[in-house]
Amino acid sequence: MLRRISAVRRLVLSIVLAGAVMALPTWASASSTNSVVHHAGGKVAGEVWFNSGFSAGHDGKPAKFGENTFTIRDKFCGDSWAIGVWWKYKGQEHLHKLGRDCRPGETYEETFQVAPTDQPSERFEWKAFKYDTNNRSASTYEIVQQDWMGADKKCSSTWMGRVATYGYLEAGLGYTFEVSMWPTLTARAAGRLALDKVWNDLHHCVTLPPLSKHELDSMKAQLLCHLVYAVNSHVGGPTWDFEARRKSIGMVRAVLEVNKKCNW
Repeated sequence: MLRRISAVRRLVLSIVLAGAVMALPTWASASSTNSVVHHAGGKVAGEVWFNSGFSAGHDGKPAKFGENTFTIRDKFCGDSWAIGVWWKYKGQEHLHKLGRDCRPGETYEETFQVAPTDQPSERFEWKAFKYDTNNRSASTYEIVQQDWMGADKKCSSTWMGRVATYGYLEAGLGYTFEVSMWPTLTARAAGRLALDKVWNDLHHCVTLPPLSKHELDSMKAQLLCHLVYAVNSHVGGPTWDFEARRKSIGMVRAVLEVNKKCNW
């Protein structure tokens, strides 16, 4: 059954930005996946991007984009077309449209939340579209995108205070499932001697989605590398980030990769 956004828990931030209409897409670096909407002649009509879980926070923009949000932007004003997004999550279909075509000289943008972050991460699909505000022509859809609804939880653990799981477009690596962990001082000081305990606590804090043995082995090796390397926030940063797409190189080699800051 197709549900409109009013049936979804949502946070709406509608913004009208003054300025010239741009011909090229300029989606936020915080996005995990994005889609450009085109007119038949190839001109950019608008764009949609999804901010999976902590992805915007990872890029330093948590207040602007939030977690598990779509941002829809109309880029071609006065054409009687407006932008929308369709998505399917947990077997249910949803739809949300901008309320109107943007006016000449402005960019019309809206950000809204589609899922909370207290549930396990789960894959879903979405696609951007444009629709005729005069109802004279059929809506046209872009290709389907795949992403993750992110989770973000506080932990009662000796080793970590918070864990987030989400989709992320990692520089030099591409799109990947990612886990961010906020280590405690105890984890930095003594965690290298308790790898399995730290790994088990991470699993107790958040439910990881079905990942391959290769992916899990890689992420555990990245954890070990951080435990050895990231003794303070100046060296390892405030979060330890593990990407499922990185190679599985084994525990011994992981310890030797500290010179690469655990990004092999």
